[in-house]
Amino acid sequence: MRGRQIHLLAATLLFNLNLMAADPFEGTWKLNVGKSKLDPAREIATETMKIVKTGPDSFKTITDITTKSGQNRHQETDRILDGKEHSTVEQGASEIVERPSESTRKITGKRDGKKIGEILSTISPDGKIMINQRKTSTGEETLVFEKQ
Repeated sequence: MRGRQIHLLAATLLFNLNLMAADPFEGTWKLNVGKSKLDPAREIATETMKIVKTGPDSFKTITDITTKSGQNRHQETDRILDGKEHSTVEQGASEIVERPSESTRKITGKRDGKKIGEILSTISPDGKIMINQRKTSTGEETLVFEKQ
């Protein structure tokens, strides 16, 4: 009987550890400006992004940007990863966050019901690089982030 209890306990612990396994997007990411193709109008000198899981299907993205002119920008965005449209803090804006695969997220931005942009984020197989392909009405960017 005691052996069965130990096996049950071990199985329960293993199951719980799998549930708590880190999401490959979680962590702190630093933009590699040299490897990225940036929109020159944004004038990014540095960018750091922290992604924190806040629930089973939700996460917070905390972004800190310093522009080439020395301006600092801080933004915190709560997102729900369920493929449904959710309002954002901006008036008339919403977004849809989907996960086509374990290593890919797609964020579609909308304003007043019309698509205004899309970000496709992909994590490298080794988990050390995140590439964000951004498409907006003004063009496209490729942002290469390295895990810190």
